[in-house]
Amino acid sequence: MIQLGNMNNSDYIIYLWKSEIMIKERTTEINFNDLDLKVLLDANPNILVIKKDGIDFYMKLKIKDHINNLIVFSNGAINRKISDPPVFSRSSWFNDYNASCIYIDDATIHGTDISVGWGVGSYNRHYIRDYNEVIMRIAELLKITNENVIYFGSSAGGFMSLMLATLHKGSLAIPNNPQVWVRLDSQTSRAKNLYNEIFPEMNEKEIFSMFSNRLSVISMMKQENYIPNIFYLLNRYSNKDYEEQYKPFKEFLDKRNMIENSHIEFLMYHSDKGHSGIYDRKKTADLINSFLTTQKTIKLSPIFNKIYVRNHKGEFIQEIRSDGKLYLPQIYLKKNYYVETNFKFNKKEGNAIIKLVNTYKNSKGKKHLQLEVLINDQLSLTEDLALNNKPIVFELTKLKKDTTIKIRIRCLKNLNKNSWSRASLLKIIDYTEKTETTSHDLKIKSNSPYSNIY
Repeated sequence: MIQLGNMNNSDYIIYLWKSEIMIKERTTEINFNDLDLKVLLDANPNILVIKKDGIDFYMKLKIKDHINNLIVFSNGAINRKISDPPVFSRSSWFNDYNASCIYIDDATIHGTDISVGWGVGSYNRHYIRDYNEVIMRIAELLKITNENVIYFGSSAGGFMSLMLATLHKGSLAIPNNPQVWVRLDSQTSRAKNLYNEIFPEMNEKEIFSMFSNRLSVISMMKQENYIPNIFYLLNRYSNKDYEEQYKPFKEFLDKRNMIENSHIEFLMYHSDKGHSGIYDRKKTADLINSFLTTQKTIKLSPIFNKIYVRNHKGEFIQEIRSDGKLYLPQIYLKKNYYVETNFKFNKKEGNAIIKLVNTYKNSKGKKHLQLEVLINDQLSLTEDLALNNKPIVFELTKLKKDTTIKIRIRCLKNLNKNSWSRASLLKIIDYTEKTETTSHDLKIKSNSPYSNIY
């Protein structure tokens, strides 16, 4: 508990202000096995306490109607002079994002004097795995796919985000100045306090021999045999983060030839505030929103539920049920075979905006797979899939009713490995029609510098 007698006036005023907010916020408690959509929506936008196997897991909900994106925020260290848990860092940021937001409080530090817990949990239990089960259950209830879940946090919150994304396959971690392991030579007193609280009478060597997957992101990834999608933010002027966290993680990736992997990117910036110099709030929001769908959830036309494989002569081979994704199965990775989806423009006249994403990027994979867009069977755009793993937005202007639009993935040479099938995966994440037109002529525009427009 907070010792009020140890506070100065400004700390006491902040404490009273935070206490008043907590009183005003409604808290809903529910057993994990009883969690359903009604409970979730009734608890929104306040605090939800999930009771799971004898532990209370606190989280703050900011669920937005009809939005099919989810961002999960994790805490770094908290100031115990100002507030006791539960604490929900950055919960005032929720309006910055085109997403529902969940702010998780680390139950590791409840009932203790420590300020940071890295989701380690108790001696017999790893709370990161509990949070993973809870978040995946919430995403399922909200009908949010793994690809539309982002884990974000800085410092220890970045550590937790990397851990959670490792368990939540297909999701994305965006850590800012994260720790990738908890060790005495890096976190000194904070690591020592954690060890003494959770693993009393054990030295660091003993702790790591038994619990390395809780204290090391690298160990967790090795155990899961999985490296998640990561966009790693790093302040180059934070020497400790660069030398003690980033470099060991990069070496781990280098040994596995993962540093060029399309699912991992690094953004380095400069702040003279060192470890505390986190990426600017607006820039963070702009970055995260760039990975999110830009429109509210829409019911896609039934045509997106099917894709069609054709051979090098354009002859139909197979129809495959799909959920808005294009890909070439391994058996069809043959020269000039392609898969396509097609749909018709429904409005009398106007523009169509299509947002696509393919996560594959590898300069060595050029001239293997090609994206194609056709308007009324005329080839209008091509792009090499190996060049760009950012969301691509096409705008087709001055369309007439019943204009046919086709999107294809074409194999440019015979390929044998199944990894090329995964590389061909293209997700259609947004389609919008609007009546206003920005052109007097039928044309196509793209935000990608790698698009070839005809």
